[in-house]
Amino acid sequence: MHRPIILSLVFGVTLLHSARAAAPEATVLVGILEDAPAATSARPKPHVRVVFRYSAAGGWEAFPNDCLSPECLTHISTTYPPLTTWTVSLAGLTVGTVTGRTPAAFRSIQEIGLQDITSRGPMPFVGKPSIEYAGAVGEPVRRPLLATSSARKPQRSQAGWTAGSPDAEDLDRVWPAFRRLVPLIDNCPPAAEPASDSAADPNAPVTPAADADLPPGRKPKKLDLEIPSAWIARSGDALLRVVVRQDVYEECDGPRVYPSQLWMLREASGRVRALPGQLADDRADLVGPLEFTDLLRDGHDEVLFQAAGHDRGGYVLYYERFQKRVAYLWAFH
Repeated sequence: MHRPIILSLVFGVTLLHSARAAAPEATVLVGILEDAPAATSARPKPHVRVVFRYSAAGGWEAFPNDCLSPECLTHISTTYPPLTTWTVSLAGLTVGTVTGRTPAAFRSIQEIGLQDITSRGPMPFVGKPSIEYAGAVGEPVRRPLLATSSARKPQRSQAGWTAGSPDAEDLDRVWPAFRRLVPLIDNCPPAAEPASDSAADPNAPVTPAADADLPPGRKPKKLDLEIPSAWIARSGDALLRVVVRQDVYEECDGPRVYPSQLWMLREASGRVRALPGQLADDRADLVGPLEFTDLLRDGHDEVLFQAAGHDRGGYVLYYERFQKRVAYLWAFH
């Protein structure tokens, strides 16, 4: 006669256990193990850049990094954790640990958030220096790696994101959204007219083509676009990098005024939307995803992107199915 009571107790304990297992971490710090030249050093010096934090009360937020005076460089350092032990990981696998110390004052605006590494031993970098992750630095560096400090290590994304190729129809799918969000692209002037007389004065000014006086922007065309990289989830969702082809800018050596790329999410259903915030980042474009991970161990993914642009560097963390984000961006000068 006690069987219903026993079953109810077992069921209740099971629910409690499941609720505890799904509860997100109370506090998480996110840093990036970088191998980038500092403003005061010509050689790459490993360090951890402290970028994001999560708290149950405030959710995700970026550490402050906006400084306009030398006094600020001293004050702002007090808002960063003084000493942190970091777990460094890649694709959910731990590759090492390091300890970082925040200086009493940051040395320059580009070094805000940098912790000096105080632990000994080899740095847990992966791979060889490459220009792929150089951003605005322009020198080969090793791959930036996720560093976390929390009660539990982050889990690998359950969505199974892998580098892949876009579908043949993806360009047609993204075109309406791209055209709406980027109504103008840079309008390159035509090439200069070649000299008609080989004996002409070599010091004479080059004569531009008759229609060189063009407006700075023009409407994009679908044939101007390409999708050079894509990440595909097991569900069929796809992250697509949509860019204006490089040969569109062959007469002006690259975009100068208007945006030239967008990262978009193409859902398995075919619905397309741009990742938020890209057009508000002062020309710091998303370079590409560094990590697909479950930082809070709650069954929901966070995706970490590197960002870069002219005199800009940074990281952007997307969460809640790419609907929300926090950004940590800095200037080099």
